[in-house]
Amino acid sequence: MEITLASSVLNQSDSSFTPPLFGPPTTPTAIPSLSTELKNHPNQMFASDLLQDLQWGCHLGYTGPHAPRVTPNLQSATLHPQAVSDALAKEVSRGQTGGPFQEPLIPNLQCSPLGVVPKKDGTWCISMDLSSPHGSLVNDYISKDTYTLHYATFDQALALVAQHGQKALMAKLDIKHAFPLCPVYPADLELVGIH
Repeated sequence: MEITLASSVLNQSDSSFTPPLFGPPTTPTAIPSLSTELKNHPNQMFASDLLQDLQWGCHLGYTGPHAPRVTPNLQSATLHPQAVSDALAKEVSRGQTGGPFQEPLIPNLQCSPLGVVPKKDGTWCISMDLSSPHGSLVNDYISKDTYTLHYATFDQALALVAQHGQKALMAKLDIKHAFPLCPVYPADLELVGIH
């Protein structure tokens, strides 16, 4: 069985975790430039945390068992194996995924299922389902209070315009490949295996 590890990998901090063959976390984000842009951000704690996560990797907040697991891929992935292979090859070529490997390089590697969804442009979007299998999934052991993503709403955008006046400028961004911008903290790499 070939194992591929979704990762952005190792650098500093957790001295108890030293997987072989990995380099420091990577991100295409220009951290020094972003740091300069964030100097006057109204929430300096947020700015500091963001810069630290980009440099050293994002903690996933997992508090569950550390045991190896391989969960079968979703039906969409098994029905479209070429789409999965092509998407993974792109991720590997971008340095966003390591592998393929014949054997897991990380003890207790947990491989979550992959799925694919067709995109409007005819390509496929690959996703890792951290909510499977039910009862032993990675997401079951991550606090929803601490690690919940909140998207801005249209009403919040309107409130900002009202707060800053008629000449306020705003932009909506859709960042392609957004999640690889945030590397995974080295000790959490065991949670993001795929097969």
